[in-house]
Parts: sequence; C-alpha cells; structure tokens
Amino acid sequence: MTDNQIDAFCLVIKELKSAVKRYAPMNSAHEGLAVLQEEVHELMLEVYKSPKNRDDKAMKEEAVQVAAMAIRFLTDVCMEQDESEVQECSIEYS
Repeated sequence: MTDNQIDAFCLVIKELKSAVKRYAPMNSAHEGLAVLQEEVHELMLEVYKSPKNRDDKAMKEEAVQVAAMAIRFLTDVCMEQDESEVQECSIEYS
C-alpha cells in the first residue's frame, strides 16, 4: 500500500467514526442504499463541474463520505454481529 492509500483509509475511518456517533445504524438495505446514493450524488455533482470550477477539496470530502457510507452499509446491513468471514486481516504499510 502507498502512503496515499493509507492516508485515505485513515480519512475514511475518521469519517466512519463520526457518522457512527451522529447517526443510528442503517435499518434496512433500502435505507442504506438511499444514504449511499445521496453521497454518490453529491460526489457526482462535484465531479461533473467543469475542471476550472471543480473543488478538489470538496471532491475528496465527498469521496471519503461515499467510502465511509459503503462501509457503514456493509457493517449495518450485510454483516451479522458475530459474523467473522475474515479470520485475519492486516494492513501492510509497505
């Protein structure tokens, strides 16, 4: 993994922690999809701007929110509390 990828994961984890504190878990796949679609739409609005009007910081923030909500969807909707498909996971820093 590159340093940029590690930094991106850290941004996503920070956003995910914030969202978990602020919002209740997603109650259904439909609710989760709606949240995820909203975040993707916000990113899309930023991406579709002409390059001279595009805000790279806003685009990054929206991409982080998309990633965090995708993880939230995965954990709230798709995984059981005691489910452990991943027996071992380690992130390599090199």
